[in-house]
Amino acid sequence: MQATQTRRETFKAVPSVYLLLIKDGKVLLSKRANTGYEDGNYGFVAGHVEAGESLRAALAREVAEEIGLVIPEDTIEHALTMYRFAPASNPPERIEFFFVVKSWKGEPENKEPNKCTELVWFDIHRLPANTIPYIKHALKQIIFGNSFCEFGFKMPLVKEITVEETLPLRSAVLRDGKPFDECRFAEDGKQGSFHLGYFYDERLVGIASFYPIGFDNIEEPGIQLRGMAVDAQYQGKGIGKALVKFAEEKIKADPTITHIWCNARQIAYKFYESQGFGYVSEEFDIATIGPHRKMLRAMTSGS
Repeated sequence: MQATQTRRETFKAVPSVYLLLIKDGKVLLSKRANTGYEDGNYGFVAGHVEAGESLRAALAREVAEEIGLVIPEDTIEHALTMYRFAPASNPPERIEFFFVVKSWKGEPENKEPNKCTELVWFDIHRLPANTIPYIKHALKQIIFGNSFCEFGFKMPLVKEITVEETLPLRSAVLRDGKPFDECRFAEDGKQGSFHLGYFYDERLVGIASFYPIGFDNIEEPGIQLRGMAVDAQYQGKGIGKALVKFAEEKIKADPTITHIWCNARQIAYKFYESQGFGYVSEEFDIATIGPHRKMLRAMTSGS
C-alpha cells in the first residue's frame, strides 16, 4: 500500500504599512474610531498592502487617502519590520513595515473622520497612555536603532494587579463605559482582597477580583469572585478560565477556605458551569445589570 502524503499549505501573513511622520521631535498619531479594532486608541497612519502593490506605493496611497498628503515614494525610508502575533485577528500572523518620512509639503488633514476622530502631534518620547501597545513597541525599537523585531509571541501572563488597573476594563465591559469612580466596588479595599490581570505582552485584556467573603450561611471561610471582564476582542480564548485557575492556586495556600462563589450574569452561566461551579440560587435581577444566579464551587485538594 502506498503511503499517502499530505501537502502542507503555504503559510501566509497579512502585510501592512505604517507611516512615521516626524516634525520637531514629534510624531503624528491618529485616534481610531468606528473600525471595530483598537477604537479610542492612538496609532500611526497605516493600511494593508493590496495585491500587486509595492510597499512604498501602498503607503503613499494610504497617506493620501487618510491625511491628504502627497508623498513621493523616494522620500519614504524603511525604519522597521515587525513580525507580530495578533490573537484577536484572523489570521493572527501579521508582518508590519514601518517607514519614516521627514519632509513633505502641506499639512496633514483628517480625510476619514468616520474612522479617525483626531490627528495629534506627540513628543516622540511621551506617547499617550492609550497608544496601541505594538505601536509603542515599534517606535521604541526605531529609537533604539533596531530594524527588525517581533511582538505578541510571548506566553500570556496572569499576575496580581491594583484596583486602579481593573477600572478601564470594568468600565468598558461591565458598566457600559461609565466613569471609573462608578466602577469601584465597596470591597475593593477589604483586607485579603486581590485582583488579577491577564496580559498579552503589554496589554491588559482580562481581569477578575476576589474578596474574603463566604457564601451566605456557610460557616467556613470562602472567597467571592467579582468583576470578571475580558476585552471584547479577546473573548472566547480561555482567558476567564486562566484567571480562575490562577486564583484557585493562590487560594489553596489557605487550607481553611472551603469554597469560591459568585453572582453570575446570565450570559456567563455556561462559563461557570464549565469551571465546576454549580447553581445555589434561583435567578434574581440586579438593577441596571440584569438577571443573575449565585454559583459556587467547593475548594478541595484536587481543585
